[in-house]
Amino acid sequence: MPRVESAEPNHRLIALQRSLLVPPADPGALSEALRLLLSNPDLCHQMGQAGRERVLKNFTWRRTAERMAQAYEEVRREAALKGPA
Repeated sequence: MPRVESAEPNHRLIALQRSLLVPPADPGALSEALRLLLSNPDLCHQMGQAGRERVLKNFTWRRTAERMAQAYEEVRREAALKGPA
């Protein structure tokens, strides 16, 4: 599913691979982004596929466990550097 997200100020409409970025509090830019998506089913499909591929690549249980183990290791290292409390 394509996304429309808030972006940094001073950007009108930025098309990324998985989402359209619009400036915060800019209803005209939001409207423009939604019209673009509603009028372009191929773009919606491409953005949806790109998002799905990202999720399948980066958010597997294995990848989550690897990141969790890395976080625990960083905490352990920091605690070892500080020494006993």
